[in-house]
Amino acid sequence: RELAEEANINIPLDIMNEGAVGTLRFTFDDKKEKQMVVNLYRVDLVCEKDSQCDSSRVIRDDEDGMLPAVCINPSIVRACDEMEPQWFDNWDDIPLNNMFADDSIWLTKILSSDRHLRFDGWFHFCPGGTEINSIMHHHLVFK
Repeated sequence: RELAEEANINIPLDIMNEGAVGTLRFTFDDKKEKQMVVNLYRVDLVCEKDSQCDSSRVIRDDEDGMLPAVCINPSIVRACDEMEPQWFDNWDDIPLNNMFADDSIWLTKILSSDRHLRFDGWFHFCPGGTEINSIMHHHLVFK
């Protein structure tokens, strides 16, 4: 839903379900009663400026352990108040130092794998929230 609302990319629900990666839980030392739960998905996008290209065209599915992929026309992608899409040819170029501290741990594992990697994780942040952006401890379980 958010992908469609925020970036104008519509992925069929069955493909999104195939792309389920896991769940991350975030706790914060200065907010003991609060926990944030994030469900993770990975669907590879093949960008083609072809008028026949849309997200209903499945390039590959999860049958062979490969990640699901769909075709999109990059001209349909848009920015919103919460994010501005940027494309990187190499995931090493993603500016992880400008992102939340946990992203450099789990996101790199997902993006560096050419297979459907599944895991659950927990990150506990030091007091101070996004201003401090420091992880006190974390745990990842790969399935």
